[in-house]
Amino acid sequence: KDDFWSLSAGLSFVNEVAANWSLVGSASYYGKYNADETRFDTDTLDGAIGLRWAKDRDSVTTALQVQQYNVDGDSFRESAGGVVQWQHDLSQRTQVSLFAQLADLSYPDPSQSIRDARRTIFGVATAHAYSGGSPVVFASLYGGEEKEDADNVPHLGHKPVGVRLGAQWRLAPGTHLFVNASAERRTYGGVDPLFLVEREDTQLDVSVVLNYTIRATTWSVRPQVTFTDNDSNIEIYTFRRTVAQIGLRYDF
Repeated sequence: KDDFWSLSAGLSFVNEVAANWSLVGSASYYGKYNADETRFDTDTLDGAIGLRWAKDRDSVTTALQVQQYNVDGDSFRESAGGVVQWQHDLSQRTQVSLFAQLADLSYPDPSQSIRDARRTIFGVATAHAYSGGSPVVFASLYGGEEKEDADNVPHLGHKPVGVRLGAQWRLAPGTHLFVNASAERRTYGGVDPLFLVEREDTQLDVSVVLNYTIRATTWSVRPQVTFTDNDSNIEIYTFRRTVAQIGLRYDF
C-alpha cells in the first residue's frame, strides 16, 4: 500500500485538408509518482497521427500510433502500430462502429525482450444519446491475440475477449457523472513452465467519475474511484485494487 500523485496532459487536433478529408492527431502524457516506492514510478507517452474521411452518415479514420511506457525513468515497453475505424450514424442519437488495431510491443531491456509480441484487436461498438442528450450510453465487444515473437514461449502470449459498458449523465449545468465497467477474459497459449498449468485470467474493472466544472472557468474538479479484480488460476496473478483520487483539470 502506498500513496501517490499523478500528472496528465494532452492535446488533440482536427484540421480539414480537403473536401471530406481531415488530418487528425493527438499526444498525451500520464505520470504516476509514489510517495514511498519511487522505484515503481511510471509515466506513459502516447502519440497518434492520421487521416479521417467523412461524408453524410459515415466516417473512416486511420492513424499511426506510438507509445512509450517508462518505469523509474527507464523505458520498459515501447509500442508502434496503427488503428482503423469505420463509424456510421444510424440516427442523430445513435452510432455504430467497427475497429481494428495492430501494435508491435517491444521491451528494450534484454532480460525482458523475450516478451516482445504483436497485438491485434478487432471490435464493434455502439453509442446512444437519449432525448435531451442525457444519459449517453455505450457498449463495445472485442477480441484478438497477443502473439509472442520468440519461439518456444507460448505461455507468454494470450487471446483476450472483452466487453465494455458505460454511461454518462448530466446532473446539472457543468456537472456530469461517468460510470464505466469492463470485463476481459485472457487465455494464455501454453503451459506455464513454473506452475505447470495453462494460465487463464478474468479481469473486471469498474470506475465512477464525477466531473464538476468551476463556474465561469475552464477548470474542473474530478473525484474518481476505480476498482479492479483480476482472478487467475495461478494464484500470484490474482489481485484486487481500489484507487480513490481527486483530479484538477484545465482545458484550453
